Amino acid sequence: MTKQEVQLISFKVIASAGESFDYFVKAVNAAKEKDFLTAQDMMNKGNESLVIAHKEQTDLINAEINNEEIPFSILLIHAQDHFMHATTYQQNAKDAIEMYKVIYNSLKD
Repeated sequence: MTKQEVQLISFKVIASAGESFDYFVKAVNAAKEKDFLTAQDMMNKGNESLVIAHKEQTDLINAEINNEEIPFSILLIHAQDHFMHATTYQQNAKDAIEMYKVIYNSLKD
């Protein structure tokens, strides 16, 4: 694998993970406004973007497993940071949305 190929994969991961993170933030903001349908829609879109990032990451891992040389790249490290951040925030967003549901439902009583 060439350095340019690694950089292209890195940019794809950064773009997809960044997009997913943005959707997850929008989902939490929608839940905060009691708009749980939009929150779910944003979570679904975020999940779709995260799957794209995960596929790129998996392709890279498989290349290394198959003994393909992967050139060192700071950009790839940066991409992995974006991916992990989005993945972590995905769970945080799910939890926050559920907490908003519980809070707003308890206020109805």
